[in-house]
Amino acid sequence: MLTTDVGREPAAHLGAQTCWSAAGVVSATTAVGVVAALVARGSPAAATVALALVAAAGAAVVDVRERRIPNRLVSVAAVPSVAFVAVAMLSGGGRAVAVPSVVGAALLAGPILIVHLVDPAAMGFGDVKLAAVLGATVGLMDWRWALVALCLASGGTSAVGLARRARDLPFAPGLVAASACTMAVHAAMGGVSLTWR
Repeated sequence: MLTTDVGREPAAHLGAQTCWSAAGVVSATTAVGVVAALVARGSPAAATVALALVAAAGAAVVDVRERRIPNRLVSVAAVPSVAFVAVAMLSGGGRAVAVPSVVGAALLAGPILIVHLVDPAAMGFGDVKLAAVLGATVGLMDWRWALVALCLASGGTSAVGLARRARDLPFAPGLVAASACTMAVHAAMGGVSLTWR
């Protein structure tokens, strides 16, 4: 959840809820679209991205409805990336996969963690954990795209909040949609590199 200083009239609450319910659906739809695109490419690691995005999209929907991110969904989203890195390490290519994944997680979750530590009411720890998982998944392709995802998530969520004059914003939809979009753009540019050498 991202809290801003923008006021919200009681009458606007229903409109904001409707807006963010739609955002949850859009996040889930975007994630499914990226999954389909990656599977169509025949990437050996498509299942890694697919499972992570589906679980993360579920977390985004819960965040919209309940303003919380369940640990079980974050854990499910983390399992594919952890398993992928573990298999890579057993196959002798672990470092080439693990390092970019860890860097991606740090880049996406680090700034969010700082906000949480400075003002826990402004950013929940669930957002930090989800960002780490998504950053690790993005990092499997290219750790630099985690910065793009962070900018898109923060900018997009803030823009919608200002437009709706909403004070309490679920941040998970922005994280999921931004991560999915960066993966989609990266794939469209032919830069998917989810296999280890």
